[in-house]
Amino acid sequence: MDELVEERAELGEPPAERPPRRRDWRWWVGGTGRVLIVVGLLLLGFVAYQLWGTGIEHARAQSDLERKFDEQLATTVAPTTVAPTTVAPTTVAAATTLVPATTVPATTTPPAAPPRPAFSDGDPVARLEIPKMSLDEIVVSGVGTDDLKKGPGHYSQTPLPGEHGNAAIAGHRTTYLHPFFRINELGKGDKILVTTLSGLFTYSVTEQLVVNPTDLFVLDPPSDPKVAELTLTACHPRYSASHRIVIHAVLVPNESAKPRKPPPVPAGSVQGKRAHQSLEDGLSGDTRTVTPTIFFGIFWALIGLAWWWAFRRWRHPVTWFTGVLPFLVALFVFYFFLERALPPGI
Repeated sequence: MDELVEERAELGEPPAERPPRRRDWRWWVGGTGRVLIVVGLLLLGFVAYQLWGTGIEHARAQSDLERKFDEQLATTVAPTTVAPTTVAPTTVAAATTLVPATTVPATTTPPAAPPRPAFSDGDPVARLEIPKMSLDEIVVSGVGTDDLKKGPGHYSQTPLPGEHGNAAIAGHRTTYLHPFFRINELGKGDKILVTTLSGLFTYSVTEQLVVNPTDLFVLDPPSDPKVAELTLTACHPRYSASHRIVIHAVLVPNESAKPRKPPPVPAGSVQGKRAHQSLEDGLSGDTRTVTPTIFFGIFWALIGLAWWWAFRRWRHPVTWFTGVLPFLVALFVFYFFLERALPPGI
């Protein structure tokens, strides 16, 4: 074939056009295989982002929350100590009897419970420790998507741990260092320790339930208003958000500080209307990120196609390195929004 082309060139004849390549079944199978390989690599990248990328973000948030919470504990009210006082000797004139001086020992007055601060979403409110799960995490206020990526979140419409009523906390099971990954291992009698600005409170697990996301009864207050309970919730089973696993626990009085009464909820307030917040909140993904997920997905695909076209046209290392950076940046942004659009339990 090459000899024929050279001969035609020597005779001054234009080279014959090459016949078009036929795209038989092998071409289609090869193309499909390459597409599947790319999709598989992208899925593996997304899994890696969820398992490790979100964990780095969570660890950094926990470090900052721990520092802030320790600062809050350091500024709480300390016990008030009354210094020793000495009563001067007195002389009774009639009997000329000298009464020796006496010293009244120092006394310690129990500190008044500090007023409950007003927490904003994402603020540290407590330290949660579960020995059986090797868990030690700072709990934040709120169960929104941005709150739960920092750590376990307190349902702000329920009492705080250490207060009368049913305090509820939600957490991740598979992403953001999955603090509640082993929550299913908790059984009756297992201890849960919670440190708040009011002291250390120990709870004992009473039951484990699996419910639907819309089963609100698990957040109901106890029948006795002076009982302090704790409820932990997470997605169930692992890597799914179809149900919720719920752990109920009750305060152990002789191993805890004295529980306090929660502040009253004003009648007709937003907080009162949402006192039975659905377990869907914070554990079913943020629908607001669906649109940016689609947008950045298309944007990333266009960058990838442009990079592929340029590399095929100019096969040079410079072309490859020029395209890899914007491709990876766009892919990271796409993963960022996609992860928030999906249920956190996945």
